[in-house]
Amino acid sequence: LVGRSLARLSSGKVGFAILVEGQFDVKAMHSFGFTNTVGLLGGAFTPMQAELLAKWTNQLVLMFDGDKAGQGHSERCLNILSYYGWTPLEGRTAPNRRIFNSCNAVLPGGKDPDSYLRKSGGYFMRKLVAEAMRKAQMRLPEGLENV
Repeated sequence: LVGRSLARLSSGKVGFAILVEGQFDVKAMHSFGFTNTVGLLGGAFTPMQAELLAKWTNQLVLMFDGDKAGQGHSERCLNILSYYGWTPLEGRTAPNRRIFNSCNAVLPGGKDPDSYLRKSGGYFMRKLVAEAMRKAQMRLPEGLENV
């Protein structure tokens, strides 16, 4: 996971982590104050990474590219997360496992987090994250309650 050292500390403070696809997305998210962001390399996500994230937080927002490939990565991640007890909006859950919450924040127009932030800014990214978390009935942290 790219950016994990800073995201580990930040995720515990804000109450959730954001998972993006690559290094540039992580750098952009961190530069706009989303230091609770970690990234995958090449879209690869493993059960071991899921378990590592579970040590930091019990809420995860997936934010992959809005194109078809990015949403395919998102679906694969949700499948891995559901096995480990992360429950996405669709309600998949693994029996006898600790339950975590996850949601998929879809970026409009097929954009990636980096280009979306450069065009729209941090306020609209916070709004997008808050809307995805509300839709999945996740607990909103203090900074996102009024967005």
